[in-house]
Amino acid sequence: MKVTQPKPKKRVVPKVKRIKSLKRKLWIAISLHVRKSHADHTGYLTLADTGESCHWRDCDCGHLFANTERNQQLGGNELWFYEKNYAPQSRKGNRFGADNSAHEYMLWAIHRYGLEEVEKMRRMRNSYKLWTEEELTELLKHYEHRGTETIQ
Repeated sequence: MKVTQPKPKKRVVPKVKRIKSLKRKLWIAISLHVRKSHADHTGYLTLADTGESCHWRDCDCGHLFANTERNQQLGGNELWFYEKNYAPQSRKGNRFGADNSAHEYMLWAIHRYGLEEVEKMRRMRNSYKLWTEEELTELLKHYEHRGTETIQ
């Protein structure tokens, strides 16, 4: 008599976990894209907060306006995946707020994009946005594709 094993049930990941996973993957793709796109053909770029030159692999992708999922009042906002909110930043400045980093980053953004765009980003940070799985998937595809087009 042949004994057959029951087929294992397909594990269904809850939607909340899928969305969190997509957000993490999307952040990595945007971070790589932003740092690579600011670099020249040799891989070097100018940091937004210090004006120093470094290789794109040796810096962080910083936020002009910090975002967090822990902000229960917002739950999410339009600024999370807005490319102009990100720029290459020194690791020291991004992680520890060293050397007046936030102030210098703000001046860089105003110079690069203009005060009107910076104010728009400030408003976006306070605008509630519930990101859908479809939106996140589409953005992830977009940035993964753009990441392959830039320097390695």
